[in-house]
Amino acid sequence: MFLRKEVYENLKKNGFKNYLTGHKGTGLLSGEDAEICYAIIISGYKIWYDEKLIFYHYTEKYRTSWNYALKSIWVMALQILF
Repeated sequence: MFLRKEVYENLKKNGFKNYLTGHKGTGLLSGEDAEICYAIIISGYKIWYDEKLIFYHYTEKYRTSWNYALKSIWVMALQILF
């Protein structure tokens, strides 16, 4: 995700605070990208997407395991429920 520095600074100036921190260590809390997108939209900005952009996301091998996938699904379910 990319955003203009002025947009982020404006969000902070108006009191936006990230509550979702993303993956840290073996923790699986996620959703920080959606959280900031909602804040951007609520602030009156538009979200832009270009399907021609290509990003490569490299990940550690343990994150490709079945156990990790199950844990991720469980955490996402808990986030939806609570």
